[in-house]
Amino acid sequence: MIPSPGPGGTRLRGLLARGFERQARREQVESAVITAALNALLVGGVAMAVEGRAASGEVRAGAAEVEKLAREGVARQRALSQVEEAAALEEAAALEARLREAEAVAGGARQSSDLRMLERRRPSLQAPPPGVAEDNPRWADYVSYWEKRYGELAGSRPGAARPSEVKPPLEWPDYTVFRSQLQGGLDFQQGVTRALQREVTLPEAERVYLRGMSRARVDGNLGLSHEPGPVLTFVDQLVVDEASLVHGGKPTVHCFSNKQRDFTRMSEVEARYWVSMDAREALKKYGGRVEIRRPGHPLFGREVSVSQVHLVYDARFVPEFFRKTLRFEARARGVELHFHAE
Repeated sequence: MIPSPGPGGTRLRGLLARGFERQARREQVESAVITAALNALLVGGVAMAVEGRAASGEVRAGAAEVEKLAREGVARQRALSQVEEAAALEEAAALEARLREAEAVAGGARQSSDLRMLERRRPSLQAPPPGVAEDNPRWADYVSYWEKRYGELAGSRPGAARPSEVKPPLEWPDYTVFRSQLQGGLDFQQGVTRALQREVTLPEAERVYLRGMSRARVDGNLGLSHEPGPVLTFVDQLVVDEASLVHGGKPTVHCFSNKQRDFTRMSEVEARYWVSMDAREALKKYGGRVEIRRPGHPLFGREVSVSQVHLVYDARFVPEFFRKTLRFEARARGVELHFHAE
């Protein structure tokens, strides 16, 4: 609704414009959308300013055009918000999946799986261990984690795994170690994402990961589904060459799996074994035919063939003398191996 052209309407337009601009800036709405909507809100003021210099018909035409732009801008803003919301939900689901996968293989002491014994050790937000403040966010995370795990063991959480497949919760000290390691992995993943995004702007000769792509688009934590079934896997990074989508061409799609595996104390035989296992896992989770499940992505809802799967290790934990051998091992499995360092 556009306010009336009178003095009251003019003041209302100004207030609405300033309010919309503040909200839009907070939500990082694109500048073109902000401009169109502000123009619509201020159209009465614009019309009065030019009324003495232009015919009334031209003013009405100009106002109508601005209102049209405003409507298009608002629709675009809503669509943008929906896409951003869907991406945020997918990011949260990806983080939850990574946390669950990492916790399942985490080392360290665990509490009893006997519910009666476990009940006696229920943690409380108001009673943290000695040396831990009540408002420590990690302690609050632990209490929430413990309660979820207790519910899974008791069989009272809908959609959870069978109690016989659920591990009891980690002890508090080992949980803190696990969370620190998980955070390190997330930081490494973000570093790889930034490296891929930087490569988009580099000349072909200077690229390491994105060779042969003329218009690469990088997305992190993107949901994929394999047939059959609706189960999602979340790839660390998915890169599509948008130039390959022109005129209905076959999409060029690369998937990246990031790993922080410590090879410093391994023999060559052990190192090759783990590279082989990680390559197989990456191919199983991210290779073959997949459906892109992120709204707003140019391939959303389409089933595509992954062109190449990449495995990226943290270079700090891979001795230089191993790297050529490990690259050869991964390539023999159909996977490109990289070593990333910040």
